[in-house]
Amino acid sequence: MAGVKIATVFDSIAALVVSGVTIKDVDEIPEAVLVRHCPVMFPDPDSPVSGLRVDPQTTGAGTNGKNNVLYTLNYVYLHTPVGEGRFIAGNISGMVAKCVLILNALIANDAVTGSIDIEPRIEGEFGVMSDATGAQFWGFRIAIDVLEFYEV
Repeated sequence: MAGVKIATVFDSIAALVVSGVTIKDVDEIPEAVLVRHCPVMFPDPDSPVSGLRVDPQTTGAGTNGKNNVLYTLNYVYLHTPVGEGRFIAGNISGMVAKCVLILNALIANDAVTGSIDIEPRIEGEFGVMSDATGAQFWGFRIAIDVLEFYEV
């Protein structure tokens, strides 16, 4: 398959299996998140892809030049609605446990297709986040830096 593979990388990440977490594809971003959807991870509707750049590795035009394509895929993870459950500590410890599972799946999975290398990281802080309707959830953001070798 030739060309930049952003959609393929989104598809591959959505296909990862993380116990107890639903991972959505870029065409499945929820308008509203309900309790029954949680925990859920989906591409950030405000900025699903950022930092896209082409880094030439050799000189030459068209198919003669070799390039790296670098970009970041941005995800939102919503663990549970604020106020759900009896204790904040239980929600936070559950969120941390799911974060570890997600990062392990991303780091260890060689089946993420369309890329040469991915490097996941937590972007910002764990805490209260809102869905598109303004409903509040415990959650965090995950940024996944992607490096592709451009082939035509």
